[in-house]
Amino acid sequence: MELEYAKIKPLEMEDFIHYIDWLTRFKNPFFNINRVCDKIISKNLIAPAVSAKKTSELGLLDKFKIANYIWNTSCERLGIKRPKNSALKDFLIFEESKTFNTSLLVQDYNLPGKNFNALRKQLFFEIDGIINALSHQKNLPTYINRLVYLSKKLQKLSVQEVFNNYQSLYTSIKLVLLTEGITEEKLLPEFAQKIGSGFEKSGIKLIAAGGKSPLVKYYTQIRNLMKIPVFILLDADATDILDSLTSVLLKKDTLHIISDGEIEDILSPALIMRTINKNYSQIGQITKKDLQGDMPMCKKLKILYKNKGFGDFQKARFAQILKNNISRQSDISNEIKFILQKITKCVKC
Repeated sequence: MELEYAKIKPLEMEDFIHYIDWLTRFKNPFFNINRVCDKIISKNLIAPAVSAKKTSELGLLDKFKIANYIWNTSCERLGIKRPKNSALKDFLIFEESKTFNTSLLVQDYNLPGKNFNALRKQLFFEIDGIINALSHQKNLPTYINRLVYLSKKLQKLSVQEVFNNYQSLYTSIKLVLLTEGITEEKLLPEFAQKIGSGFEKSGIKLIAAGGKSPLVKYYTQIRNLMKIPVFILLDADATDILDSLTSVLLKKDTLHIISDGEIEDILSPALIMRTINKNYSQIGQITKKDLQGDMPMCKKLKILYKNKGFGDFQKARFAQILKNNISRQSDISNEIKFILQKITKCVKC
């Protein structure tokens, strides 16, 4: 395909922000770039048109050639200048090589050669100029702010200084914390912050799988790709997937099962009561007695919400308002403290 004669629909800055999110997801980087290439070709290559079937038949290098042309042409039309060096790009590639088993990354895409760094430099969109162009904007997504922060630091250092000071520049991911649901995703980082071992500062990447079966599938996909350990946190009722997980669990990885029920069952009752009474003060109040008994906490809360007129109990919304009310270490139950300590110990191993 003679790309200089291609008719394209240029990418807008919002598109770049969206695709940078995809490109920096915590997955096989070649999967991420393949996904972005597919989307750019389908949405932004007007002529010659390439069908989805034809696109799927192209190799990653051929896809990238087309998508990269659209990417760079769009940068030019938006007046985004390419900086003299590619410090951010080089740093991100270096970070990937520290996190992933690079020899396994290229196998699914039939890429030539075995040198991961060389392949990644060849298969990497121009990102430094875009991040520089975004650096003065406000209300950017967290993942963009992280790249802006890195870019500003990197511009002051030589390549050798970057590699020598890798850990001080930005805490790399040292452990993947894999959980079942959104409650853990919202609350555990907040609890960790309150006891002085914030996940970002410690290099912990939390991923909520969205259920037991997706968790097993996700772990199976990443276990061999990771150089770093994986800590899996399961509800007490995970007996149906326990055999599946333990049979594939690597020695470097850790499996922890909550002692009773799910995470809501090991939360501080005082925190739950304070949160509900503060949030629904105009409607009603609950007491310690309302939270007692052998019934699972989520079931208790569903009944309480209905009886007190609070509306439908929704785990995600409840987790968010609970997160906003965590204010002291006493809000953290002993079991949650134990789990966080165990996670921190795995990071240091």
